[in-house]
This record gives sequence, structure tokens and C-alpha cells, in this order.
Amino acid sequence: MNTHAIADSANAVFLRPYQDALSGKTDRRWKIEHAQVIDEIDFNFFEQGIIPSIQPTHATSDMYLIEDRLGDKRIKGAYAYKSLLDKAGLVVLGTDFPVEKVSSFLTFYAAVSRQDLERHPDGGF
Repeated sequence: MNTHAIADSANAVFLRPYQDALSGKTDRRWKIEHAQVIDEIDFNFFEQGIIPSIQPTHATSDMYLIEDRLGDKRIKGAYAYKSLLDKAGLVVLGTDFPVEKVSSFLTFYAAVSRQDLERHPDGGF
């Protein structure tokens, strides 16, 4: 199963039923597409074998406006790729073409540097 769910409330809608459906199962390959913005209390669902799929270039294009849109509390669960990796044990990377440029190089660059192509911000987002 692969669900396209953007933002924290959409992810929460699917994480709970996924957990229920996967209870007791060992072959867990269910995935949430756009696990970029997760409520902090929902990160633990990814320990249950749900795979987070992320689009790293969204962080580098959204970084200029996302805090204003999410606010101080919700920004803590935004683009927290390392937290997802720690909980799930893996993350799946994608480009989300045609919204973002289709380039695995740009995807990996954004995932590692957390900077745009002008190398902003210093130290990464």
C-alpha cells in the first residue's frame, strides 16, 4: 500500500489505520508518500514498519515560507529526515516530478546539504 498524504494531519489520518492493518504482520512494505511534515507524536508509527517516502528538494524550496505557514510548534516535525530514518530504519527518496526538477543528483544534494542550489542557508535548513 502506498498513500499520498501531504502534511501532518493527512499523515496522521493514514498512520493509525496502517498500524492497525499491519499489526502482527512481518512483511511490512506500506509507505506514506510525502512524510515531510509529521506531528511529533506520530514519528513513533514509523517504528512499526511503515516506510516514510520523502522528497528532499521540497525542504530546499519550501524553507523560505514553511515556518510562516506551519508556525513554531508544527515546524518541529517538518523535514525531520534524520528522525524518520532513526524511527523507520530507512527512508525512500523521490523527486516529486513535475513539481520539482527530476534529478537524483539534486535530490541527494538537498538531502545531504539541506541547501538550495545557491548554497543557502549557511549550515543548511
